[in-house]
Amino acid sequence: MKKMFQICAFCCLFCFQLIGVFADDEVKSVSVMEGKSVTLNISVTEIKSITMIMWKFGSNESLIAKISKFSKITVYDNRLKLDNQTGSLTITNINTIDSGLYKAFITCSSCKKTTHTFNVTVYDCTFCCHATEAVTRLVISAVVGVAAVFFMVYDITSRKGEK
Repeated sequence: MKKMFQICAFCCLFCFQLIGVFADDEVKSVSVMEGKSVTLNISVTEIKSITMIMWKFGSNESLIAKISKFSKITVYDNRLKLDNQTGSLTITNINTIDSGLYKAFITCSSCKKTTHTFNVTVYDCTFCCHATEAVTRLVISAVVGVAAVFFMVYDITSRKGEK
């Protein structure tokens, strides 16, 4: 009985360790319209205990921004903003080539190293339109539809008159 309890306790601890390992690997999906801004929040509460936050992009994990106690904030693109209070990354004037995986690697002096992953999808808004444009398109479609029906009825009635 004691041996069974020990095995059960070991399995529970092992499972909790696995959950702790994989919790950092959760991928958050973010969708944003082209030309807008998006903020990738990592929700750091103890910024003082953090040694470094490195933001990387893409499958080759290119370094795009970092903040550290020693070298402060460094960004490698003028459209990127790194919040020195939260460690969150804001991408302004985003475009479709910015779609992909963003990872924040957090190194902390008093905690374990963590990773936050975001899958950012930037959608092209070629078919998006404002309300007035949508109404205009709807009215034009209705007029074209009515005209098509009118010509069909005219054609059918004119053919009946020929017989």
